[in-house]
Amino acid sequence: MIELMVVILIVAILAAIMVPIIRGRLDAAKWSEGKAGCGTIATSLRAFCVEKGVDITAVPGLLTTDPVPNLGFLATDLTGKYFINTDYVITKPGGNIYTESTGAFDYLITCTSHTATKPLAPAGGPVTLDENGVWVGP
Repeated sequence: MIELMVVILIVAILAAIMVPIIRGRLDAAKWSEGKAGCGTIATSLRAFCVEKGVDITAVPGLLTTDPVPNLGFLATDLTGKYFINTDYVITKPGGNIYTESTGAFDYLITCTSHTATKPLAPAGGPVTLDENGVWVGP
């Protein structure tokens, strides 16, 4: 009987250790959807700017209109299991998003988790992607 109780105690300790680790991995997996959306936006933004060769500035509500003006995808294309199009925001920390004369990009794409719109949204965040491909966040 004592041996059985020891085995149960060991299993309980292992379960108590594993639950937080598994929960963190689940949130990381959910954030991968947000990162994929940010990558889609960055790729479309770069392709549009290089193809058109025009200076572009941030347009308020750019990702909430359908279709997304000139970027080649629908706002609903950003709707997934954990994130929707309004969870993504493009900002320009300084100057234009793209300046044709220098070929310089300057943008920050932010994905924020909104549990009000998506109850299964992951904890933590936001995650950001800048023009250099640097990720910050979970």
